[in-house]
Amino acid sequence: MKDKLFEKPIVVLPKYHKDVRMVKMQPSELLLNAAFEVRLRELRGDHFADNDPRKKLCCLMAQLTRLRQ
Repeated sequence: MKDKLFEKPIVVLPKYHKDVRMVKMQPSELLLNAAFEVRLRELRGDHFADNDPRKKLCCLMAQLTRLRQ
């Protein structure tokens, strides 16, 4: 970065590093994940009232966030 403030870089970033680890899921986790994905796919097609907490799960990005938790 070439931007400076008081002759010093505005941001000092650490060196880039990449560390990818593949984790194998257990059969029980795969089964649970598949069931959850099916339910989320069903929710995407449903319409909910404004005060229903499931309404937030109609968006694909919200569903992906929930899936990662």
